[in-house]
Amino acid sequence: MVVIATYVLRSSVDLYLQNLACILPLCWYGMFSQATGQTLFEAIMLSMFNMFFTSLPPFICGVLEKDAPQECLLNHPEAYYDSSQVHPPLSVWKFIRWCVDAVAQSFLYFFYCYGLILTNENVWSADGKTAGLFGFGTMLYTYEIVAINLKMLSMCQFWNVFILLCPFIGIAAYILLWLVYEQVCWFSWNGCYVFSWVLSKPMFWLALIPLIILAVLPGMLQQAIQKHLDPSLADILNEAFYKNYFLDHNESPLPLQSVCKQYKNEGF
Repeated sequence: MVVIATYVLRSSVDLYLQNLACILPLCWYGMFSQATGQTLFEAIMLSMFNMFFTSLPPFICGVLEKDAPQECLLNHPEAYYDSSQVHPPLSVWKFIRWCVDAVAQSFLYFFYCYGLILTNENVWSADGKTAGLFGFGTMLYTYEIVAINLKMLSMCQFWNVFILLCPFIGIAAYILLWLVYEQVCWFSWNGCYVFSWVLSKPMFWLALIPLIILAVLPGMLQQAIQKHLDPSLADILNEAFYKNYFLDHNESPLPLQSVCKQYKNEGF
């Protein structure tokens, strides 16, 4: 129950940080629009951000995530003390670091997309037709949905079929809702069929892959470096379990000291 409560609390923090990363690009856009109040995102689609597009990963992570397999934690309860006191999942320093990461993510989303259209005057195809403000905003928001979902997946340590499926369900829900919503056209709405138009452009798909790498890879490298420099007992037990040196030749759990020594010998 302590582990579940910890991850429910961390998932709540994740919800806050993903909202920070999603909305801050509007602040960066304000530097170019002179803070006129003109939005980049379609209001109804933006209102569905938490409800349909990014809610599943934090929720499922809060329910199913764990630091190490159950057998390891039951045989070495010292990991509970280490995870709560020595390497707490939440602290002021970690919260500040996550906030800085969310701001950096928002900066990446906006200026990556802005850099794409800066050199071609927002012209996406050979016919010379510009994407307009809604085209740019739809591209930016779509990139945010994909990057935020995949980044939350990369932050999970215990992957199972439910955790793996959640980000893609959110992305699929976003695509389906946009494809349905854009069919409702009226004279004054600039978003009519804009989503289909954005998806039909090769530039959108070619630029998506580098953005995902830039958004997800630094966090994964940071986690790997932290596990190398200052691993928790849960990290050590998790690695020992999947590298098959948690048990001895009699299929009995090795003493914690032996597991830690083997972990160091493995070069982590």
